[in-house]
Amino acid sequence: MSTPFTLGNTLRIFGRGKFYLKNAGVIERLGMLDAIVFDKTGTLTDPSNALISYQGEELSQETRTILKSLVARSTHPLSNRINYWLGEIESVQLDQVRELKGQGLIGVYKGQEIKLGSGLFTGASDHVRVNSGNQVFLTIEGLEIGFFHIESGLRDGVSDVIKELDSEYSLHVLSGDHSHEQVSLAQKLGGSIVYNFHQSPVDKLHYLQTLNQAGHHTLMVGDGLNDAGALQASEVGIAITDRVSHFSPASDAILDVESFSKIPMFLAFAKNSRSIIKASFGISFLYNIVGLTLAVQGLLSPVICAILMPVSSISVVVFTTAATNLMAWKKGLLTPKPN
Repeated sequence: MSTPFTLGNTLRIFGRGKFYLKNAGVIERLGMLDAIVFDKTGTLTDPSNALISYQGEELSQETRTILKSLVARSTHPLSNRINYWLGEIESVQLDQVRELKGQGLIGVYKGQEIKLGSGLFTGASDHVRVNSGNQVFLTIEGLEIGFFHIESGLRDGVSDVIKELDSEYSLHVLSGDHSHEQVSLAQKLGGSIVYNFHQSPVDKLHYLQTLNQAGHHTLMVGDGLNDAGALQASEVGIAITDRVSHFSPASDAILDVESFSKIPMFLAFAKNSRSIIKASFGISFLYNIVGLTLAVQGLLSPVICAILMPVSSISVVVFTTAATNLMAWKKGLLTPKPN
């Protein structure tokens, strides 16, 4: 009874903290991790705080409506930011729209092919034109129209999360963006982080597989878009989202973005849950040894034995519930409900 009651109560506590796990087995795996891999865009960075500018030919109203229709079909953070930048304008019906993970969007309108994405994908000259941030190129029929420069700020509390995790875990950051961002990102985050840029969704998957083969117990934290394969390949995959009710990624857990800063608390609590289970087993074992010793000596009547038998189970339930609640309260995962 120790394991199901401890893990069940932990699931409840995590749920109150907006951290939703697929099953109780995920908690045990969370307590055994030694390597954490973060996707950068949309995970460490906050698209809603992004600064966006456009450079290139002036966009006609028709081009804007085409672009609006294109980005509206994507859930990628950069597409969402461009969509917000375009504002409330009319859209048009595109003949065809496709999104290639890690590359960009392609649409057809009146026989013309419109591409929005990386320089390599769109066919635009992919040299670095800015010192930081992301470049999203726009081409029509192979002709470069311009590019968006999107510089996302870090999520609130990200630096503190990295600082807390750095001493206990091997930390890695994966991104499909240019490596020119590494210097500024490293200055903001600090810590001994391994950075890997120009990573396609397949590259991210292979990176996790390599860590697993090296004997690491891996956690992947991403947005579930361009890193779905990596989320599945990791020992535990956590998808970050600000719309829990509208999101169902192939991951072991979903974390509401509001609780991102609590990641170190959740991981530490998962380790403590394992300790609570061991302590509960110890109490149960000691209880039974004492009871058996007294029974063998004939010091307990059958009636007393019948009473003490369920008390053993009750004591386990009381201990695990009290211990998990106390630990959660100490770590700030449980707060008294307002009257």
